[in-house]
Amino acid sequence: MLARADGGLVRIRVPGGRIGAAALLAVAEAAQRWGSGIVEITGRANLQLRGVRSEAAADLAEALVGAGVSGGPHADRRRNVLLDPLGDLDPEAEDLGPLLGPLLAALDAEPRLDGLDEKFGFAVDGGGSFGLAGRRAAVVATPTRTRGVMAVCWAWADDGEEGSPVRPRRVARSELVDALVEAAVDSLGRRRSSVAVPAASADSVARVAGPLGAGAGWVGAMPTLGRADAGEMVTLATAARRRSGGLLRLTPWRGVVLPAVASDESGALLEELRAGGLVVDAADPASTVVACAGSRGCTSALTDAVGDARRVIAARREAGSRPAALHVSGCAKCCAQQAPLATTLVGSGPGRYDVYAGGGLRARSVRGAEAVAIAAGS
Repeated sequence: MLARADGGLVRIRVPGGRIGAAALLAVAEAAQRWGSGIVEITGRANLQLRGVRSEAAADLAEALVGAGVSGGPHADRRRNVLLDPLGDLDPEAEDLGPLLGPLLAALDAEPRLDGLDEKFGFAVDGGGSFGLAGRRAAVVATPTRTRGVMAVCWAWADDGEEGSPVRPRRVARSELVDALVEAAVDSLGRRRSSVAVPAASADSVARVAGPLGAGAGWVGAMPTLGRADAGEMVTLATAARRRSGGLLRLTPWRGVVLPAVASDESGALLEELRAGGLVVDAADPASTVVACAGSRGCTSALTDAVGDARRVIAARREAGSRPAALHVSGCAKCCAQQAPLATTLVGSGPGRYDVYAGGGLRARSVRGAEAVAIAAGS
């Protein structure tokens, strides 16, 4: 558990973003019982609980292990695996979901990996409409032009320029699990760095909004800013039990996909999720806004990033604005978003922001209300 301004922060690894309704309900119950009641979906398709009381850490850990949500600290450290959320649901993607189980088993069977850096992670990308282009991880695997052949690359600062993929390797899909485990073992004792998952094609770009609405065999939704209260978690879990066989997939866009949804049920499911407070429309201005925890949750933050992001969303909705990419950060570290967005508010002083838009600095050290107005109109 990590100490933060609003109490303890607990990260819950969800390998591949795959989680069942019962496990999601267990997380929501834990958040209410021992934390603030808020469950965050992260940019690595994991979960976070905030405001956890220090004296509750042991009870929380026991409950999460008992519910099958956590395998304990060593196991969870090995299981930081990011997998594209559609996979088998996207005809343009290579379905790598069947490799997740064998990969986790191979990682669990390698005792040397107890020494992994806690932020070590894999990104295993099948490509397609919602692939992982632009996402960063210590080890990345991406499809090549040859079906069934994957490109694996990994890098650490010791090996050369930080962040450069200095060890690319082409492997057959049948060899991918072994190659990923080998890369993890090879990382031990090195200074951590990361590489970006390359775009699947020259014209593809990293998306800001994830899969929302109804697709072929799936329905996507997200809590605003990826922060769900217990009621929204219950809505998702209940919907999954009724409509998708109790299965959910977390996305790195801080949302959720319900797979295996019958086409004649998708409309009713969307209304159910919308009524539960979730964003289900890619045209909603909330779909492209990202914010860090801000001064309410982080001692480094200088501004109420979450509150100001919600004010921008409300203003854009009232004006009927189209979605526009926005990152609201409480300080210059800009933790919540890996790549620059069209508009970024960066906390520069108590309640003040520098506003970046159009590729440059638009306004310096303006009050929060002014920054919100600028972002709402961008």
